[in-house]
Amino acid sequence: MKNLRSLGVCFVYLAVFFPLPFQLPAQTTYTWDNEMGNGLWGAGNNWNPDAPLGAPSNQDIVVFSSPSSNSQLDKDYTVNKLKFENGNNALYLNGYQLLITNVFSAYSNMLSAGSYALTINGNGGTFQIGINTSQPAKFVGIGWKKYWSGSPLILTVMLTNTTLKVYADEAIIAENTNRWDSGYSKTILHCSTVSIFRVKHMVIGDHSGATGIISAVKNGYVEIGETNYPCRLRLGRQIYREFTTHGVIHATNWILKAYLSELIMGSGISPNNGYGVGSLTLNSDDEVQAEKAYIGGYTNGCGHGYVTLADGKALKLGVSPTKRANILAVGYHPDTTGPMCVGRLIISNGIFRAWLNEMYVGRGNYNIGNGIFRGGPTNEIIADLIVIGRGHGGGGGRGYGWLEAVSNGVIQLGTTEHPVQQMYIGWHVGDQLCTGTVNATSWKLRANIKCLDVARCTWTGTANGILNLDADDVVNVSTLRVATTTSSGPARGRITLYGGQIGVSNSLIVGINGTITNYVMRYPSGIVFGGNTITLNGKYHIVFYPPRYQGFYWGFKWYGNHTNELQSLYSSGKITWDASLLPAEEQSQVAIRYNASENYTYIGYKFVAKGSVF
Repeated sequence: MKNLRSLGVCFVYLAVFFPLPFQLPAQTTYTWDNEMGNGLWGAGNNWNPDAPLGAPSNQDIVVFSSPSSNSQLDKDYTVNKLKFENGNNALYLNGYQLLITNVFSAYSNMLSAGSYALTINGNGGTFQIGINTSQPAKFVGIGWKKYWSGSPLILTVMLTNTTLKVYADEAIIAENTNRWDSGYSKTILHCSTVSIFRVKHMVIGDHSGATGIISAVKNGYVEIGETNYPCRLRLGRQIYREFTTHGVIHATNWILKAYLSELIMGSGISPNNGYGVGSLTLNSDDEVQAEKAYIGGYTNGCGHGYVTLADGKALKLGVSPTKRANILAVGYHPDTTGPMCVGRLIISNGIFRAWLNEMYVGRGNYNIGNGIFRGGPTNEIIADLIVIGRGHGGGGGRGYGWLEAVSNGVIQLGTTEHPVQQMYIGWHVGDQLCTGTVNATSWKLRANIKCLDVARCTWTGTANGILNLDADDVVNVSTLRVATTTSSGPARGRITLYGGQIGVSNSLIVGINGTITNYVMRYPSGIVFGGNTITLNGKYHIVFYPPRYQGFYWGFKWYGNHTNELQSLYSSGKITWDASLLPAEEQSQVAIRYNASENYTYIGYKFVAKGSVF
């Protein structure tokens, strides 16, 4: 007789150490047909196949593919996937929650498209995709025209009185992979009062000829990412052919809060001159924090980016001088692909603060980058590196950068405790050209910089740098280099002072194509130098206007007795001046002089008003 007990023990042993395969509940695809006519999810005959009691459940796929539908929840539901494939659809939550754990697809993979609408009316309910940041949905796709034929896809997704929560690895709003025709996908996601996005990577306007827009009801609230779960947000990503993609967020009458690892405004990698366009408008109630911000272009490809701030505080880059954002790039073209990159960061009011490692305005690597930063009334920027106009590489490597502010606005670059380590206004490393411009004649520049280069060329191309300052500007640097080159390429630098001052504590170098023109207007102005030697191969020219200042009236000042050095530069034609605008009796008084009581050498004269004692 067999020992059945032994066999039973063996079976238990095998079951413990070699478990039998676990059988998951069967996944069923339920397609809505509303056979009962009452629109209720809980009525089993409204599905094909007929759903048993409690279905659809968390393993099931729910599909709406009829030309139109109206359905409503009668309890909370959890499903694996939810797809809307056709027609105009209305979903009523009736205060309940609908949770989609894996995939939400609204009008994706569309073959024959058209104009569609999806309305989600919550009546206080919640529409949720993904469980949480630890259990996100794999994908969210809203509006995707996939095939090469058929009419354009025009989609509006409208949420009313609905809380939207999205936890996902990736979300794409408006995509067109139709490779041959433009304008084939436009999607608007119109959010309700509260919408929360916890998405690792979010793209609005993708691939080719697509336009994606996020909006919200008046005073609605949209939050993208959080401090411990930042989002990589791309507005306008172009991938194929010449058709432009657009990504748009204009938060003008609703509130946007975003915490981003990267903000990418307009990018593209198409070899057919296509590009992406990103447009972001923020109001004073909005707040966007980003570790990296690319406005017009990205690390590959080309794009146009436009950021408009009604209040500068709406965009936060970095937290403090010791906790900085990585980069702000405005008009940044990194490679040979596509046409010119264009970036615009425009601030009309409020205070803008940025703590950065690097800042680029107009950088082109092997192609053209065109950038404008226009600050508002108050702007404070601390960065290790600031570049206004940089060209790099052969072929078409050109950079055009412009730094400015609103009339009477102030831009502070660095502080005494945290100076800018290096700033370039026009820096070229290639065989083409670049131009950087800082024209602070209608606004105020305050700067503390270790090394300032106005036109620097380190290869065969041409670097152009322009810096204009007036009497309200104060710039202090350790080293000032104008039109310097380490190669055969020319550097052309021009500094024009309309009563402005630049304090140079250590080194002053002006290359052969460098010019400093100083208009001494009413008060002493010009270069104030504290170093030992000057390298002046270019020109330093002073134009004296009649003074309104009682005392030493000068257009160049050098601490210590350096009369001989300045006389030598004057004799060689490197330093010149024009005193013809002064009264006749004062013109001949302009000379190189030494003020022994205060130990500095200057170019000018001691002005004493008539009838006064000085």
